[in-house]
Amino acid sequence: DKTESSLKQQSVMLNGYFDVPTKTAFRPYVGAGIGYTRLRGKLTDFQANVSHRRHETELSWQVGAGLGYNLTKNLTLDVGYRYVNNGNVVIKTVPAEPVKYHARNQEVLVGVRYTF
Repeated sequence: DKTESSLKQQSVMLNGYFDVPTKTAFRPYVGAGIGYTRLRGKLTDFQANVSHRRHETELSWQVGAGLGYNLTKNLTLDVGYRYVNNGNVVIKTVPAEPVKYHARNQEVLVGVRYTF
């Protein structure tokens, strides 16, 4: 029983971040975002030579937090966490049970920020 599945997604999101003011070089921050995602799911059964596809447009959202360290006045080293939920897509197949894809991510981010 040879099957193959895939999930593709394209997202657009508006994000906002807030740096918590401190009197030290460490700067904690929180962030959130909202947008939409286009999900494309595909399930192929090679034995039956059948392919099922489904497209959905879903509400997307994310939340996160992190800690920045000011290396200089304009340069900050960041370490953070972000949870992203891009929705679901369900592919209905007959006679098998529907296949549900959950487009969710948990991410650890490391980066450098330059402030103009």
